[in-house]
Amino acid sequence: MLKLNDISISFGEKQVLKNISLEIQTSEILGVLGNNGVGKTTLFEIIAQWKRDFSGELFLNDKKLQRKDVVYLEAKPQFYSKITGKEHLDLFKVKYPNFDYEEWNNVFQLPLNDLVDHYSTGMKKRLALMMLLSSDSPIILLDEPFIGLDVEASLDLDKIILSLKEKGKIILIASHTISSLQKLCDRIYHFAGGEIANVFHKDAFDTLDNYAEDFFKNDHQKTLDKLL
Repeated sequence: MLKLNDISISFGEKQVLKNISLEIQTSEILGVLGNNGVGKTTLFEIIAQWKRDFSGELFLNDKKLQRKDVVYLEAKPQFYSKITGKEHLDLFKVKYPNFDYEEWNNVFQLPLNDLVDHYSTGMKKRLALMMLLSSDSPIILLDEPFIGLDVEASLDLDKIILSLKEKGKIILIASHTISSLQKLCDRIYHFAGGEIANVFHKDAFDTLDNYAEDFFKNDHQKTLDKLL
């Protein structure tokens, strides 16, 4: 079980996360929903141990969470310049020798001998997913994992995520797309103003669309009517 106790962080005078507490069981997928700037990525960076200047505690199975326990797929993955996809994966294979990336590439269909600098956004996302899958860490963080993927790759990712859940992984997914979270998650947390604004369990997912429409509604309609 992953446990977050009173996680808070500020950047200057702005408090980005305020006393976030939650628990996630093994074989559970938790969705994180919210506008840009509400702290979703910051929360993931804290769990991944990329940020240290926060207050609160993180535990995995009642022990202090360690960096090796977590793999994190960023919304915009970063890569080394001037090396190929194969060379990136070879670096990971040193640490995880049993990872068969050539077999995985039958799914991801990447030109591994090409420089990553020449990859499209979707190709870079697929390469990052392959690198993530090389690890056997118990916690998986996916920040906007479907951005840049075509329909076939998105369906494959759905299958991969559900298979990882069956293997006992703890998975957190941040997304702006309600439908993708509804399809995969056991619970969905709505973040607003650095806090947990609401929690939806599976049996209440059918209320999410109306909730989101009410929560995120704005006064742009009058302006749009004038412009259009």
